[in-house]
Amino acid sequence: MTRSTRLDYYTLEGFRPEQRPRLSAGSPRWGKLWTALLQALTPNHDPIIKPCRDRQGLAYYRIYDPVTGDRFTCRSETEVRQWLEQRYRR
Repeated sequence: MTRSTRLDYYTLEGFRPEQRPRLSAGSPRWGKLWTALLQALTPNHDPIIKPCRDRQGLAYYRIYDPVTGDRFTCRSETEVRQWLEQRYRR
């Protein structure tokens, strides 16, 4: 929840200013640091799928599987879905 969203929430809920928690200016910085730390310490097993276009303007998809380190290229969304289904069946 962003700072402005929290302030809107407290205003709509009828909190008096003295009842609202103080929002320090440094809190977003700590939030970003905490998020970066969690991302560094927890492995991400989700495949990375990037939509691309070739020189003729035709769409294709690049897929990277962080578990196996394999890279794949598919021409259609259907092929991507099939690859994902096969990946999760293993």
